[in-house]
Amino acid sequence: GGAVITSMSSSGSFAAEVSSSEVVITDESGSVVSSIAVGEEAVVQWAKDADELWIVDSGELYLVGSSGGWVKTEADPSADGVPAGLAALVQ
Repeated sequence: GGAVITSMSSSGSFAAEVSSSEVVITDESGSVVSSIAVGEEAVVQWAKDADELWIVDSGELYLVGSSGGWVKTEADPSADGVPAGLAALVQ
């Protein structure tokens, strides 16, 4: 397995912990709000101004957020708000 990386959302209300096969999102109390299966090479990054997590997995871009019920939804890499570094990873 890969290294476990934990990062906080912009509001600090949520944390994402990435392991080799999943992203686990927890709230301030440490309760799991979502667990999302990802590939070993997946890259995740919180949006700058929202509790939304961008995921690049197997050349596809996804967005997961509290407003969408933490469901992994395919996103358009050319859409406004996509971090440039992540858009570059989408094939």
